[in-house]
Amino acid sequence: MFPLLLVILTLVEAQKPEKEKKELLTVEVNYNDIAHTIQVGDTIHIGYGSYPHGDFMYIYNGAPPKPLGKEYARKTGTVTKVKYVKLLDQYQVHIKGKFGFYIVDIPQAIEKEEVIGFNGTMFNAKAK
Repeated sequence: MFPLLLVILTLVEAQKPEKEKKELLTVEVNYNDIAHTIQVGDTIHIGYGSYPHGDFMYIYNGAPPKPLGKEYARKTGTVTKVKYVKLLDQYQVHIKGKFGFYIVDIPQAIEKEEVIGFNGTMFNAKAK
């Protein structure tokens, strides 16, 4: 009985990395007839904040949410995680940069031009 349990546990442990690989998500975004599939490792290009004082409405961290400050406009970061939030029925992208770790609401951040592109591809001609 004990050797059988050990074999089962070993098989379960051996399958974990495969399961973790399946959990890596991507999300397809389209804006101004430009499509991009967001995935871990992508470079994210940040535009300007949507709040009247210039901070970012859809790029934030913490609880309660603290927006990314306007001083980080036109910076870049790296996508560290793509996540689907079932309760909100939307995707979130986790990013890191010299400004720290933040969450980006997709597609709102793209629609408000808080995110202007990925990997050097810009969604809006005037953002180049």
